[in-house]
Amino acid sequence: MFNRLRRRVIVLVMTIAGIILTGLFGALCVTNYIQITQAGYNSLERLVRSDRPGELLDGEVTERPKDDRIVTQSGMLKITVWYDADGLLKIEKDNVFLFNISEEELYKVTNTALQSGKTKGFIKGYDLRYYKATNPDGKITVAYAKAGYEREYMLKLILISVLAVVSGIVVVFLISLPVSKAFVAPTEKAWEQQQRFIADVSHELKTPLTVILANTDILLNHKDKDGSNSVQWLNSTQEEATQMKHLLDEMLYLAKSDARLLQTERTAFDLSDVVVETALPFDSVAYENGVEIETDAESEVIISASETDDRSLFTILIDNAVKYSYKNTKINITVKKIKNKAVVTVRNFGQIIKGEEIPFIFDRFYRGDKSRSKAVYGFGLGLPIAKEIVDSHGGEIRCESAETDGTTFTVILPVKE
Repeated sequence: MFNRLRRRVIVLVMTIAGIILTGLFGALCVTNYIQITQAGYNSLERLVRSDRPGELLDGEVTERPKDDRIVTQSGMLKITVWYDADGLLKIEKDNVFLFNISEEELYKVTNTALQSGKTKGFIKGYDLRYYKATNPDGKITVAYAKAGYEREYMLKLILISVLAVVSGIVVVFLISLPVSKAFVAPTEKAWEQQQRFIADVSHELKTPLTVILANTDILLNHKDKDGSNSVQWLNSTQEEATQMKHLLDEMLYLAKSDARLLQTERTAFDLSDVVVETALPFDSVAYENGVEIETDAESEVIISASETDDRSLFTILIDNAVKYSYKNTKINITVKKIKNKAVVTVRNFGQIIKGEEIPFIFDRFYRGDKSRSKAVYGFGLGLPIAKEIVDSHGGEIRCESAETDGTTFTVILPVKE
């Protein structure tokens, strides 16, 4: 599916590029044609009005053969025409004879130019441009120019344009390969995440539903009068249902966050108080796990945020720190104000998070190293929720993990000005 999407992106990019390049070079050809045509008429006008036409021409033109039997493809010719007493057309050629044309043809094209009523124009069939002007003595001066060189120039320009367009399309194709891959990558990643999300949710819900159904089946098939044997099945059912509710609550939070439906009330409060109060209930759990929690919080670290969300944020981080800590280690929690930022760190000592896994720990349902998480129950939604909360506050969350320094989660939030 994504290969087909990439191909469509490439075709779309190449089509747009082809249209743009064709338009640009087409406009270039038209513009050059207009300029060349106008330059040709300007040269003819100068030739008509000049007393020394030879000085207006370069050596190549003036040295063209003057043998009428040799056909020349370009060049210029100046003549003076008038009608005699009998009404016959008379033509006097300029001394500078610059392209070959028979007398019969010269009279034909001159008649055409005179009868056109236009100062300048193009005579089809003879490939000639002309410009004419009336002299003070009543005679008319006409200058002709072969248009062959214009066609040669335009053909070369068109050929160059075609090659440029083809080369441009090839270059665009080569560039569009990585571009299309980068363009489709977010969609492909989102699709993969969605597929993984559905698979993970199905997996997480399958186990508690299986247990609940099994418990209800036992209760229905093994009734006892005093109900003493029913308690353990009811407790198990309640525990699984509670876990399902917790999973659904986390999924609902993320879904609302994605849809921008979360409505949080921001207030100003001391972040140090919130962190200390959040960490306090974990002392007993940490003690049971053989872990000690140490808190070092500066006072008056005031931020403007959702206090409820921030309590959830630090509950997630501290809960993870307690779950993944080795026995007889300490969890260090600090709150500091550095310039205009509030910085909270939660560090624990346990099995580290591998460097290649750190970029993915905030992905939904990501569980990381199985040896690290197999003994700890969870859905892999805690850290994604933590990141959503931090992002909604315009902050930053990052993780560092090393054998010597332990695993540290750092939360940076803007302080209230």
